[in-house]
Amino acid sequence: MKNEKDLVHICGHRHPDTDSVVSAIAYAHLKNEIGIPAVACRLGKLSDETEFLLERFGFEAPMLLKDARATLDEIEMDEALSIHIDTSIKTAMEITEEKRQTLAVVDDRNQLLGVVTSSNLARVAMGDTAHTISLLKRTSAKAIARAIDGELVYNPVQFHFNGKTSIIAISKTKLENYELTDRLVIVGNDTESQMTAIQKGAACIVMVWTDVIEEEVLDLARQYDCAVIKSTHGTMNTSRYLLFAPSVREVMTTDLVHYNVNEFVDDVGRSMLKTRYRSYPVVDDVGNIYGFVSRYHILNNTSKKIILVDHNEYSQSVEGQRMLKF
Repeated sequence: MKNEKDLVHICGHRHPDTDSVVSAIAYAHLKNEIGIPAVACRLGKLSDETEFLLERFGFEAPMLLKDARATLDEIEMDEALSIHIDTSIKTAMEITEEKRQTLAVVDDRNQLLGVVTSSNLARVAMGDTAHTISLLKRTSAKAIARAIDGELVYNPVQFHFNGKTSIIAISKTKLENYELTDRLVIVGNDTESQMTAIQKGAACIVMVWTDVIEEEVLDLARQYDCAVIKSTHGTMNTSRYLLFAPSVREVMTTDLVHYNVNEFVDDVGRSMLKTRYRSYPVVDDVGNIYGFVSRYHILNNTSKKIILVDHNEYSQSVEGQRMLKF
């Protein structure tokens, strides 16, 4: 992220006249010539005379400096890793495992909606059956196929999935004793079992160890409005990956403590003392995710470096300045 901790701001007094503005421009130029990054600043509105002279000799007006305190936009912070709200929990887990970082959840316009942490994802892996069923119930057939690296062969108009799963592929018995209405059923390469599951009201059949799906199975699936997915995994991995098919919208944290890039670092640091989060999302003025800031970034921050020219009165200097020696 942006880092301006080495930049020196050179300014005159709060009511800039021509000599203070010219002094700031000249000294900033000298600093840059000797390898010290510097920028000329002004603390107030330029007079007509100063504006005329700057225009006459081809100089831009110095930047307006309102406060010596650093803003979040001016310090180092972690780059924002963002995922769309429809991203699956499985994909989010893969990203966090690689990056070891909190993920920002955004919409189509990159607006921050929430965050996903390792704790959010762990709850899915460690949650009870009722929680898993609740998540899967709101998951589309397309998302399920994507999570298990499968092929969605038939996607019904109405997906009547109740979130419960039955695994028939490892069963030694037939399906007569199974209640399969509105369930997802994992079956093997057995046409009879596939058709029976559909007839018993399954919402979706997921086929493992199956290369070819018989046309009569697909015809029956269309008749009963049953989704058909062909998995690329065996029974165990298919059932395991299925748990992570729901989108991150189901587990993300939405009650956020977040900050704007223009907030002062000192203010943000005091605010952080009231909470115990590892990192905090930072957004720009239109709500787009900008980065993540932590206590580490705040503690390693310093105020803007200031050099005063044409005066030596603290009361005439910029707001928020600490008395620094150069």
